[in-house]
Amino acid sequence: VSTSRSKVTPSYNNEKSLHTDYSDDIIQYIQGFDVAIHLVGSGMQTVDLQYYMSNQRPAKSVIRWCRDAGIPRIIYFSGLGVSTDTKLDYFIAKYMAEQAIKESGLDYVIFRPSYIIGQDDYLSCSLQRQLEDGSIIIPGSGRYVMQPISIHDVVSIVLKAASDDAFCNHTLDMVGPRIIPYKTYVKIFTKGDARITHMDAEEAYRRAICNEKTYYSIDDLNIMMGSFVGDHSRLADMVQMKFHDFLESGRPA
Repeated sequence: VSTSRSKVTPSYNNEKSLHTDYSDDIIQYIQGFDVAIHLVGSGMQTVDLQYYMSNQRPAKSVIRWCRDAGIPRIIYFSGLGVSTDTKLDYFIAKYMAEQAIKESGLDYVIFRPSYIIGQDDYLSCSLQRQLEDGSIIIPGSGRYVMQPISIHDVVSIVLKAASDDAFCNHTLDMVGPRIIPYKTYVKIFTKGDARITHMDAEEAYRRAICNEKTYYSIDDLNIMMGSFVGDHSRLADMVQMKFHDFLESGRPA
């Protein structure tokens, strides 16, 4: 059973889609499952919805569901950059969700993903919107780095983690084999046929803070400029598979 923050159209004949407000009414529908894959979370907060409400609280609900429904294992998607030393509100909320899962008594696998690249991922959609508006804006120098991973690899890894006990009670960086500067990624994404401009980092933050029209939120900028990278070799040793280059994930049409 998998949780998602938006309505998902079933892809297979044996899939069903349920919608819940995190009440316990869902228990009757999830009994008999072996693994809960928890994908719910938010990278943006408002006055009415703080990070702990959209990250830590849902994790606690899923833990309770697993206990009540007899689901022994939970797979959780946290975030690359989460650690005991973090100062960012978003990462703190993710860290607290991780701790709740580790202390739950359930078998767990925690992944800390970098940018997951597919046909309609968050980053690709943002860049595509900018393309449609005429140009792509790179905040600051663009020399900060990222370690994207293909959605194809993510699916394979999660399926392995759901059935292989070797993953139990591990926290792993969900990262690809390639570390790349953001400005290089943008050039690859656009195939060199788009107008690219740089915006002063201070101006990018000012626009995000003042809620002016911008393609990058404060936390987008924090995560991008944090240049967070992970331990790909440890992940590769666990999964024992060939990784795709993120370019194979495709770009939005």
